[in-house]
Amino acid sequence: MEIRMSILIKFIAEHGCRAVPLGSDKFLCEEQFAGESFPDTANEFYGPYWTPVPATKVAVRNWLGY
Repeated sequence: MEIRMSILIKFIAEHGCRAVPLGSDKFLCEEQFAGESFPDTANEFYGPYWTPVPATKVAVRNWLGY
């Protein structure tokens, strides 16, 4: 289980995001939001927001927007 979690955390990190394990079956994944573009023209970042994501490859890929 720990090996799978570390692989998924590495996969998330390769996409410029952060994740921390939350128990044995979920991550807290960090999201940054901005206006119309990232970063937005006023340099106003909204976040970080932490989203619980199940520790499965499908859920992580969906969270990343695949």
